Amino acid sequence: MSRCWVLTLSISTAAAWLPLTGCSSPGGLSTPSGGGGLEELHLFTAPAALELDSIPGPDGFEARVYASSSAKAKGSAITRENLEFLLFDGAMPSDGPATTPPLKQWRFTPSELRRFANTSSLGVGYRFALKWDSAAPKQPRFSVVARLRGLDGRVIYSAPSSIAVGAK
Repeated sequence: MSRCWVLTLSISTAAAWLPLTGCSSPGGLSTPSGGGGLEELHLFTAPAALELDSIPGPDGFEARVYASSSAKAKGSAITRENLEFLLFDGAMPSDGPATTPPLKQWRFTPSELRRFANTSSLGVGYRFALKWDSAAPKQPRFSVVARLRGLDGRVIYSAPSSIAVGAK
């Protein structure tokens, strides 16, 4: 077989597999649902903290969350679970978000989530501007994790997102 043919075959095989790849929560951070419900939580944040009030300096951050399942790759509505955001000062704790108390926590019920919902080409997602009030991070960066908590006790975590605090 010529080298050109082998190269063409390799590229064609890689191109065929490429659409089948995707992103998911890292192993160990999510608990499988087993019932065809939501299985993954995807968190997107701005790279730096934001000024959310009229006082100069950062005091919060923006976050977008999409929940998905193996049955539907696009974001699905969160209708039965509570969505929580956990803010950690500095890097994500090595023992994970399940055992370390966060610096600040926000919780939204399914009925509260409706006002944050929007639909895009990625499916149903939720957009938030979260203010940390008196629980400001002290380090130059902070970590945020989204957590979905089902009524049945099932918990799903997003991958952590690291955000720069910026000038205070």
